[in-house]
Amino acid sequence: MLAGLASIALARGNVDDSLKLFEDALSNGLADPALCYRYAVLLDRTGGPVATHRAALARAVALRPNFDDARYALALLEKNAGNNQAAVDQLRAMRPVAPPRAYHYWFAIADALIGLGRNDEAAAAARKAAEFTSDPGEHYRAVQLAHTAQTHVAVRFAVDASGHQQLVTTRVPNDVADWNPFIEPSDDIRRIEGTLREVDCSGPVTRMIVESASRRITIAIADPTRVQMRHAPAEFVCGPQSEAEVIVQYAAHAAADSDGIARGIEFR
Repeated sequence: MLAGLASIALARGNVDDSLKLFEDALSNGLADPALCYRYAVLLDRTGGPVATHRAALARAVALRPNFDDARYALALLEKNAGNNQAAVDQLRAMRPVAPPRAYHYWFAIADALIGLGRNDEAAAAARKAAEFTSDPGEHYRAVQLAHTAQTHVAVRFAVDASGHQQLVTTRVPNDVADWNPFIEPSDDIRRIEGTLREVDCSGPVTRMIVESASRRITIAIADPTRVQMRHAPAEFVCGPQSEAEVIVQYAAHAAADSDGIARGIEFR
């Protein structure tokens, strides 16, 4: 009775009266899933309380488990509230989803799985979303979501248009364990594994001479605070070295006094 009156009030444009009547009907055991869903839609449209919105959708789903419109709306509500596991549970309880909802369905699953840290599953779901759209914008967003699932935010140094170094954010693949923030986007990174023969401190820039089985190179340390050090000694001693084994990452460049600028040094 109350739900019927709520529908009549809504049809007449009396939104406030309709909301109150629907609220009373839900509190008194509203048993019509369609009317529960109508109430939930009205709450969504008017910015009603999340708890009441959730209760209306949950009642609709409880009354009709295959009510996929209500279940999908409940999943989105849970995802937006940060309840990612609940969102995934609702989405996966739905029957097979066909276009045009399939894109949004898989996108929502991917987004919730990222929130749960289940990144491989999230990337697969995002790629699935991309399969269900011909819209370039939607396809791009799905591809970007897959990229987000497979990466994490980190910082790195970069040179701005004025030539000044600054810290910028970037995304790093999740499986990269030895991220070096001192490697700049424009660097031509090289790597040498060999013996540290000498540390030359005679000039304005410290230089390291490293010798491998096939070559001998000179690497400049332009700024010691901008070099990633691993297992380094407490301090460097200038001059010939006692044959320390090192792995050096350096940015190659054309200069008369060195073969590149050190970005990372690992002592073995």
